[in-house]
Amino acid sequence: EISLMEATNSAKAQAEAKKIELEMQLQLEESQAALEESKATRAAKAEAEAKKIELEMQRQIAESQVAIEETKLRAQQLAAETEANAVRALADANYEKGRKEQEVAAMMPQQEYELKRMQLVVEGMRHFS
Repeated sequence: EISLMEATNSAKAQAEAKKIELEMQLQLEESQAALEESKATRAAKAEAEAKKIELEMQRQIAESQVAIEETKLRAQQLAAETEANAVRALADANYEKGRKEQEVAAMMPQQEYELKRMQLVVEGMRHFS
């Protein structure tokens, strides 16, 4: 009987030892799985953060390009306005010149007016020949 009890106790002890070993192995595997999951999560977070930074950089580049284009367009608009003002000033000057010439012509005696008109015709003919 003692040897049967010893064998039973030994079997129970071995079974308990095997159970503890399996529980420890299970805990180890769970810990390794949690570690792998944590690594994967960190890697995914790092990748997401890198993508976020990349997209932010692309947005800033796009904004810079828009600002450059707006500056170019403003410069073109300013150049066009400056040219329009110059044309307007020239037209105003030519108008005033013509008006003054008509005033002067209205004050000239008829003979002097005809002489001036003939001089202009002669000068015009020189340009045509």
